[in-house]
Amino acid sequence: MTQISLKAAKQSAAIVGALLLAPVVIATGGALASHATATINGEVNPAKLPADRRVAATLSVGAEVSADPGKEFEPVDQIKLDAGRNLKVNLGAVPRCSADLTDTTAAEAEAACGPSRVSVDPASSAVIDLSGPGGNFSTTLPLKIFNGPGNSQVRVWIRSDPLDRTFVLTAAVSQAPEAPLARAASRGAERKWGPRLTLPAPQFDDGTLGPYSLRGIHLGVKVDKGRFVTANCEAANQRFRAIVTYKSVHPADIVTDSDPCRRR
Repeated sequence: MTQISLKAAKQSAAIVGALLLAPVVIATGGALASHATATINGEVNPAKLPADRRVAATLSVGAEVSADPGKEFEPVDQIKLDAGRNLKVNLGAVPRCSADLTDTTAAEAEAACGPSRVSVDPASSAVIDLSGPGGNFSTTLPLKIFNGPGNSQVRVWIRSDPLDRTFVLTAAVSQAPEAPLARAASRGAERKWGPRLTLPAPQFDDGTLGPYSLRGIHLGVKVDKGRFVTANCEAANQRFRAIVTYKSVHPADIVTDSDPCRRR
């Protein structure tokens, strides 16, 4: 298991991680496949929060996975995004949408599930790094998060007009265990962690990218919808954690971020 603890700068390109989500980075495999580098950063607003009660909050999460220089990505299986116990996701605060979002454009997705969207446009996006004919370049794709279709689920919608492809990823919302890869938290232990978003990785290894190969993906999600996310300063720090698991036998990557929580 590789564990990295870092204090990442809050950059607009990476800010998002749905809870929320998001995160997340996928890759194509190959003979040169190598372990990639993962990072996460998070932010909660307002910066000052009560210690003893929860208030409506805006959550921004950024997650990134980049290939090692001169290497390809290892295929990623899923990303787990955890937030500290100060945060709570209130799925009942926003109506669920069960409409079929397959192959939808942004306008069609909004028409079908607009009242269920919890992410902020255009602050939420996916930036994909590619290499191929002509060198390296990046492209920004719109990203939306909708509540539903089922209980304890959200859908992450990503659209690429150049590829004429829509990714609709159903993610599970649950309680994060204290140990990052444990199935359940230990009874009686003081809790540090709160909600977890488990997101399957979108796949690009079906020829979609043509002559290009994936080098990295940066997911930024900003969630601000009524009381969908509430927060306090009961714990001294706002914590964030991402667990990246691969399709190969490579150990999971675990990356964390933490900020002091200011009480009012």
